[in-house]
Amino acid sequence: MTDKKRIAIVRVRGRVHVRRDIGDALKFLNLTRVNHCIIIDNRKEYMGMIKKVNDYVTWGEIYPDILEKLLEERGRLNGNKPFTEGHLKKNTKYKS
Repeated sequence: MTDKKRIAIVRVRGRVHVRRDIGDALKFLNLTRVNHCIIIDNRKEYMGMIKKVNDYVTWGEIYPDILEKLLEERGRLNGNKPFTEGHLKKNTKYKS
């Protein structure tokens, strides 16, 4: 089931009255606040977590052109630094 597809997940509900197991899954996915988005691989381990938190998130396949635009406009690195093309060239095999 592992393929090259990516999934975007956006948290749409807050943390009031969230069951502990659902809250733990949201923390593991690093969805700590409303309107946060993460990009993950399409693996069955992640799909199980998505099913658990389905009432608190919206999700779907993200196309490469949309992913590129998302990273350019909203991408952040550790330390709240902006995601730049220089970082991409330095730390990956991709040039742009």
